[in-house]
Amino acid sequence: MPPAANGRAPSAPFESAHAAAVTARQSAYLDPTTGFRVTSWIGHLQRGYCCGEACRHCPFEWASVTFAKMPQGAVPPAPVSLALIAEVAPELLRG
Repeated sequence: MPPAANGRAPSAPFESAHAAAVTARQSAYLDPTTGFRVTSWIGHLQRGYCCGEACRHCPFEWASVTFAKMPQGAVPPAPVSLALIAEVAPELLRG
């Protein structure tokens, strides 16, 4: 199972669900606490750009998030590995 975005083992229930979705190459998962559908790294990479909604698993470090939409006190998620990008969305690595 891949580590959480912060590099440590998953601890929150959604982190384990996200890690399982990434391992299975699923574009989304159901948050076990809220029941909401959440886009995984895979889904975001397939879209190919930051949508600007401050997504929990944004692999683009919230590149399009305005200050008005940024959650108070939040820190953008860490970017995903180049290996995952190369596998899921290699076109993003072409210049």
